[in-house]
Amino acid sequence: MVLEQNPVGKRPLGRPKLRWEDLVKRDIEVLGGGANWKDLAMNRDAWRIGYETGWS
Repeated sequence: MVLEQNPVGKRPLGRPKLRWEDLVKRDIEVLGGGANWKDLAMNRDAWRIGYETGWS
């Protein structure tokens, strides 16, 4: 059923909307964070240390 139907409507004009992950990456770059934030988030101890020290 899903493969037989045609979509209705058009795609919105302009560039795609930013995802939450894109916004987080941009904020980390602005703050000067060089660490891979995904790996850091997986390591709870490292994340806690970064959070408590203000990511400095």
